[in-house]
Amino acid sequence: MTTHRTDHRPAGRSMPLVLAAILVLLPFTTGCDSPLPQESVPEPVLEGTTAPSPFSALVAVPPAAGTTLLTRHTFSSLTEDGWVVRLLGAANYSVKPYSGITMGAWRLPAPLAGTPGVGVMRFPEGMASGSGPASTIRLLPTRPKVLDLRFDLAHSPNWYGNTSGISKIMFVFIAGKPMAYPTSFGQAMNNLYFRLITQNMGAGHDATTSSSASYGGYAAGTAALIPRGKWRQIRLLLVANTPGKRDGQAHGWIDGVQIFSNKAVGWCGSTVSVAACGFDAIRYNPTYGGSGGPVPATQYMYLAGLEAYGR
Repeated sequence: MTTHRTDHRPAGRSMPLVLAAILVLLPFTTGCDSPLPQESVPEPVLEGTTAPSPFSALVAVPPAAGTTLLTRHTFSSLTEDGWVVRLLGAANYSVKPYSGITMGAWRLPAPLAGTPGVGVMRFPEGMASGSGPASTIRLLPTRPKVLDLRFDLAHSPNWYGNTSGISKIMFVFIAGKPMAYPTSFGQAMNNLYFRLITQNMGAGHDATTSSSASYGGYAAGTAALIPRGKWRQIRLLLVANTPGKRDGQAHGWIDGVQIFSNKAVGWCGSTVSVAACGFDAIRYNPTYGGSGGPVPATQYMYLAGLEAYGR
C-alpha cells in the first residue's frame, strides 16, 4: 500500500492561552463522567476538503466526505497537537515506541497505522474499579456536526476484564457532556468485544427516550472481537442530531468491517441549541469498569495513530 507522509496538520488549531488556562484548572476525576465546562466556541465549520490520511491504514478508508483534519495524535509526546494531560500517578501514562513494549516473551506488534509511537496506559495492581491511569483531552473548537474518529487499540496479553464487563477507552463530548464512550467489553479472561455505549442523551435513541444505548459488542459477533496482545483498527462515524429529534447517527468499523449502524440517535434534547449540538472534545481516559473488584495484576491498554476529522 502506498503511504502519504505529507503533513496535513490543520492550520489555526492552536489552543488559545485563555482556553489552556481554563483546562489547567479543571479537576481530574476518576469516574470520568464529569461534564465539560461550557466555553465559548466559534460556529462549526460545515464545509471543507478531505485530505488523505498519511497513516498506512490497514484498510484505506478515506475520511467522511467534506471533513477536514481536527487532530492527529501520533503519540510522539504526551502533549502533541494540543492534547492536555491529567496524570493519576506519573508512571501510569507514557508514550513509547512499540518496539520497546514487552511482557515476558510477548512483544507488542507494530501498530496498523504505521506510526511507531504508542500511548501506554498502565493499570497498576490494586487500582480501584471506576478509576483510570490518566486523562488526556483534546478540545474541538469548531464543534463539528460530523465526527470521523479512528485509532488503533490493543491490550496486554494478561488484560483482565472488570466484573461489570466494561473497560472504558475514551469519551466523546457532545454539547458539553460525555455522551459516547467506546469500550472493551468482557469479564475476566473471557473474549473482549468492542462496544460503543451512549449516555446523557437528551432525545433518546431509536423509538425510545432512554438516555443510554449500546452498539456492537456480543451482538456483532466475531467481527467485534478484540484479541488480547494484538492491534485492532477502530473507526467511529458520529453525526449530531437536530435537537429534540432522533435523527443523529452512530456507525462503527473494526479493521474495515462495519459492526454497527444506527441512524436514529437523539444526542441532544430540545433545550440544546442547534449551534451547541456538536462534538466538543475527545478524552482518552481509560477507566476500569465502575463496579466490582480492583485490578488483579498490572495490565496495559495501548493506543496508536489517533485521527479525528470533522465538518
